[in-house]
Parts: sequence; structure tokens; C-alpha cells
Amino acid sequence: MIKLPNTLIAIIWKDLIIEFRSKEIVLPVLTFSSLNLIIFNFAIDPTRIDIKYLAAGILWIVYIFTCNLILIRSSNVEKQNGNLQAMLISPISRESIFFSKVISNFIFILIIQVITTTLFIIIFNFSFFDIKFIPIILLGTFGIIIVGNVFSVISNNTKPQEIMLSILMFPIITPILIASVEGLNSIIGNNNNWLTQWIPLLIIFDSIFLIISPYAFNFIVEE
Repeated sequence: MIKLPNTLIAIIWKDLIIEFRSKEIVLPVLTFSSLNLIIFNFAIDPTRIDIKYLAAGILWIVYIFTCNLILIRSSNVEKQNGNLQAMLISPISRESIFFSKVISNFIFILIIQVITTTLFIIIFNFSFFDIKFIPIILLGTFGIIIVGNVFSVISNNTKPQEIMLSILMFPIITPILIASVEGLNSIIGNNNNWLTQWIPLLIIFDSIFLIISPYAFNFIVEE
């Protein structure tokens, strides 16, 4: 079994402890995501439209906004407290910093996704949820977070941070979003394409971004 470096674990633990005490990231984003679902509930008439045709789109709209807000809130917390700058001047590898932020943000988003997905099932009386959704959601979210952590560093130094992060990130993650939405649609439609086509595609994209992103992050923080 490969053990994570102590510095990586320490940074992740630091992020989790700070969030547990301050609740500056998860709670506001969870509130916003839940409000999105409530708005969708009032906007969609279930007597006219079968929710199974909209489920994948609604879930991933909520997920992508969740990811975007988590990345913004997380980078703002690091900037305000000077944590990122302190880590950059310390003898910690850039890769450890990058992957620790990826894992921390991934954990925050998973917490929100579990709650919002449960709310979605309850609010829309959605009976098509399948355990097969989980690998699609995990792979799609992980790919978004890998890319988003790189661009959040760039956007953090600009005034229209929210807009800049979206402009930079969305074109890159579009293939991930398409594969994630189509994967869920395939599962809902009892089509095996999710396993033979969309899962492999997500794994390929995640692998590419996982290799490229640490080098991009290292280049950006050095500049």
C-alpha cells in the first residue's frame, strides 16, 4: 500500500480543521445548491415533463455551480489567511500543495453532493437513482476539481474572480461535462454505454488532466 506523504496529509487535515471551525466553504455553498434545486422544483411541471429526461442535466448544473463556488471560496480563504503564500515559501513541494488542495476541495464537494443528491431524490420523487451513478459523479467531479484548482490560482489574482474562473475553466471541462451528463442519461435509459463509452472517456480525460495540471500549477505559482 502506497502511503501519502506526511506533508500532503498535514495540509489536507489543516484544510478540514479550518473548515470545521469556520464553516466558510461548505455551509454557504450547500445553501446555494439547495436553493437551486428548490427553484428547479418550482420551475418544472412534473405532470408535463418526465423528470427522468431532465435529471442528469439538473444534477450536473447543480454540481458544476457547486464546484465553481467551492473553488472560489477555497481560494479566497487561502488568500485572505495567507496560507497559500506561506506554503509556497516553505520547503513543501508544489505537487504536495496542489494535490492536497485537490483532495480537500474534492472532499468538500462530495459532502455537498451527497446532501444535494438526496434532496433531489426527495424533492422530485426521483425513483431512477442507481448505484451506477456514483462512478460517473466521482470521475466527473474529480476531473473538474483538478482543472479548477489550476485556474482558481489564476483567477484569484483578478478582480472579477467568479467570472474569470468560469471563462477559463468551462471550455476545458466541457468534454467532462458532456461525458458525465450522457453517462447518467445512459444509466437512466438502461443503456450500457455508460460503462463501455462514457466511463472510459472520463478516465482518459481525468488521467490527462491529472498529469498536466500539477506542471501547470507549478508554472503559474512560480510566475
